[in-house]
Amino acid sequence: LTCRCNFQCRMCYVHLQPDRISEYGGELSAKEWLRIAKEAKEAGTVWLCITGGEPLLHPEFETIYRELSQMGFFITLQTNASLIKGKTARLLEQYPPRVVKASLYGASDETYEKVCKVKEGFRQVHEGLQTLKNLKIPVQLVSTVIRQNMEDVEKMAFYAYLNGFSWMATGGVKASARG
Repeated sequence: LTCRCNFQCRMCYVHLQPDRISEYGGELSAKEWLRIAKEAKEAGTVWLCITGGEPLLHPEFETIYRELSQMGFFITLQTNASLIKGKTARLLEQYPPRVVKASLYGASDETYEKVCKVKEGFRQVHEGLQTLKNLKIPVQLVSTVIRQNMEDVEKMAFYAYLNGFSWMATGGVKASARG
């Protein structure tokens, strides 16, 4: 949906600063995304994965998400979960996705700062995940393991277990096409 993100994860191949997005073609508007979705639906598509960057940062996320939900798609929302609160939480409560695939890159704020270059990242993600849990929206945690979070792998697995979330970790990260 967008390559905007509030995190700057070391292994991310999508994230761009907003002022650089136009160098790679720009973002589609809600109108453009919804036209594509209508064509996909007419072609028989029933399941969509909304991802990014951080899809919640698309300037028209609320409109896009609401209308895709109203079209009847089964939606997987892939997010870092740090922005799931307030208005966004109410939107997801009204139109729950089938599942939220949430990135978990550590089990402490210190690890998040090493991996995602953001302060209080774990706290923000944890709060978003707890909101999803309270809304009874299924969550699957996904982790990319790199040198900076390798020591947290067992803690991430235990966090998933304690919260009743499924968890999948991957490694073998290669450099992105943009370096």
